[in-house]
Amino acid sequence: MKYSYPLNKIIEKEIACDKIAIIGSDRQFTWEELVNVAECVGELVTQLNIPQGHPVLVYGHKEALFPAILLGLMLKNIPYIPIDKIYPKTNH
Repeated sequence: MKYSYPLNKIIEKEIACDKIAIIGSDRQFTWEELVNVAECVGELVTQLNIPQGHPVLVYGHKEALFPAILLGLMLKNIPYIPIDKIYPKTNH
């Protein structure tokens, strides 16, 4: 993935927009789709007005949306905690 720090954006979208970026258990995303989804997620979470520095829990497994959400949060400098569905639930 090619990322421009000065522009704060993924430039792979312009270089290889129709090439596959992520293949998940449920679907796949091209670079253009991945960046679009990530940007939408970042904007949505920003609109939730979560206090700065508070992490967002991201729950998933091998779905294509899981890393896309993480990317969107990273692009907005929002901390996150990835929780994989395969972790056992505790009985406390």
